[in-house]
Amino acid sequence: MITPTNPASKRKSGTPEDTLYILKGFLWFISQEDNDCDFHIEIGTTDTFATRMIVEVTRENTTLTKKIRDELFARGLKILDCNTSSTGVAHYDSPLPVIVIGLGFYDKSHKPMTNHGDMHSKQFSWELHPVKDIIFR
Repeated sequence: MITPTNPASKRKSGTPEDTLYILKGFLWFISQEDNDCDFHIEIGTTDTFATRMIVEVTRENTTLTKKIRDELFARGLKILDCNTSSTGVAHYDSPLPVIVIGLGFYDKSHKPMTNHGDMHSKQFSWELHPVKDIIFR
């Protein structure tokens, strides 16, 4: 459900923001933001140095956040809970192949020299937000 305080509520009808996208790639980085507890995930190619795209899973989507945590745990990987003393962050040496389904969203905080994602995701102002599903391959 989209609430008035959710950035997704500002979607522009008839634009890429009301389009559902399917992104096939590799999960390299995940952080659980301490300000809103959303998962910010970087998806890219198998190239370690390539630019990546941010996809965002909102904390309200408890089914999907549990699915992600369970999958990471099953693979021997973990991410800390944002309600602990430090924000959960995990950067993987070997990326996880995934398919991500979500809505397009323009986020100006992705512009270069901003504090969103890491050095690989600074070139895109577009993200998938909210993510509707992630399929681990």
